[in-house]
Amino acid sequence: MSGPNHTIVEAQESLARYERKTDYYEEHWKQDHQEAMRCFDFEEVLAFGLSLYDYLNRIDEAWRAKVHRQLISYDAEFDRLIEELYRLWLKPCDRILNRLTSFEKHFEVEGAKEFRAACREVKGLLTPDEEFFSQDRLVRLRDEAVAANLRGDVEEMKGVAD
Repeated sequence: MSGPNHTIVEAQESLARYERKTDYYEEHWKQDHQEAMRCFDFEEVLAFGLSLYDYLNRIDEAWRAKVHRQLISYDAEFDRLIEELYRLWLKPCDRILNRLTSFEKHFEVEGAKEFRAACREVKGLLTPDEEFFSQDRLVRLRDEAVAANLRGDVEEMKGVAD
């Protein structure tokens, strides 16, 4: 077949292929968009978790500063309550970190670095001294710190005079 009919048939076939491709890609675009929106929602969870972490830190630091300056007496029960607040904060962290890792395969997740640091900090706070300062744990922490430094996940400390 040649002539105008052939041209029309080719155009129709091309348009049909074009429509099939756009249908296929539209579905993927929708999936990508939905996944991006889930990541955006997840970033809100991280931000909320970090704001709670900051809030708990402020409560803890203010109380400890007042005890240190002898404005109030040390209260073991209050100390236990603060520790329990940190435990409650840490409770969903493993789930959140797993989800964070899966999102990071496709997106740059806002707040990821800060959230991981907060999780490490709280785990450290809740680890009994005898476990935290054990030789094996110190060696592991040293190795983790070296690895983090090699990955560029650390910030340079400024001197006291800086």
